[in-house]
Amino acid sequence: GGSGRRRLIVGHRRRPLALSGRDRPPRGCGRLVPPPRPRREAPGRTVLIGATDDAAPAVEDEIRGIAAAIDPTGGPVATSDSRPSMPAVRSAAAPEVLCGCEAGADAVLDRLADPGVGMVHLACHGRFLPEAPHASGLRLSDRWVSVRDLMALPRTPSVVVLSGCETGG
Repeated sequence: GGSGRRRLIVGHRRRPLALSGRDRPPRGCGRLVPPPRPRREAPGRTVLIGATDDAAPAVEDEIRGIAAAIDPTGGPVATSDSRPSMPAVRSAAAPEVLCGCEAGADAVLDRLADPGVGMVHLACHGRFLPEAPHASGLRLSDRWVSVRDLMALPRTPSVVVLSGCETGG
């Protein structure tokens, strides 16, 4: 159908069948949904954070891969503590990257509370403590940050992605 008309979605959530116009779904299934909205970028800057250690040495590679995918120049991404052979980012729209010792608790909490940051991707260790959920947290380069610390922030970005063990509970 047209872009402004409602469509009927029939089928399983993972494999919907879109019907429009005179098509009819089988009796008892289907729902009317509005047409999909155009994708929008998260408002504000993007910050990619990787807290690496001996147990998770590939975290920095994960963050650099995501940065390369986001960076509109397609160029390599470097952090201030990276190897000198890595060229600097050539685009003002490139994400900010914090890896290694840059991914400390103070720096991460500052980015999460910064009103200019719209999206954060955080790759680190996580732990969930069912007996004390507020003590659950994320392991950054210098210490654990608890749920209690995160809840004390005045604001958080509109999009936060957690990539770590026990962060999706």
